[in-house]
Amino acid sequence: MKQNIFYTGATPNQQSEPAIDWLLRYKGDTFFLVGSDYVFPRTSNEISRGQLKALGGTVVGERYIALGDQANSTVGPIVQEIISKCPDGCIIMNTLNGDSNVRFFHMFYDAGLRADKYPIMSLSITETEISVIGVKYLVGHYAAWNFFQAIKDNYPIPNGFDPAPAKEFVSKYRDLYGQGLRQKTSLWLANRANKCWL
Repeated sequence: MKQNIFYTGATPNQQSEPAIDWLLRYKGDTFFLVGSDYVFPRTSNEISRGQLKALGGTVVGERYIALGDQANSTVGPIVQEIISKCPDGCIIMNTLNGDSNVRFFHMFYDAGLRADKYPIMSLSITETEISVIGVKYLVGHYAAWNFFQAIKDNYPIPNGFDPAPAKEFVSKYRDLYGQGLRQKTSLWLANRANKCWL
């Protein structure tokens, strides 16, 4: 790490590594990695491959698509490769971002794949994306992120998690921009980053 640099976003040791640990413990040890083609997904998946190798997991496939690509001709072959390489099911580690998630989840669902045999762990889906993708396409799947608006309703944990900052942030945001709006991790992180300077 560099001095005088603040990392305010999700880092693999706070996001993908705990997710992999949980998945190995509760869901299985066979993984297919899919992501958008840029630095974070490739780096996160490289770390995940190393972690899986060290902990006895297996990566049976890894595919990337251009950021925002929604073409059936791009996403469809990935879904078919998952079916081919994981006929009995596997865990999909999803580092897709943006509109690619919409097409991926829709094609995944339309191919008859469900979370009981093919659980997806997504690293870039929050409550905001759920409304765009559609709840029925996401039932039973998982997400790992450093902020979910719903945490504002959690109970505090002594010497641990305190929902008060989330409650305050959501309340102020809704007062400014409307009660029906959902917040994303990026908004929360920008807010946290600004507080570093105060």
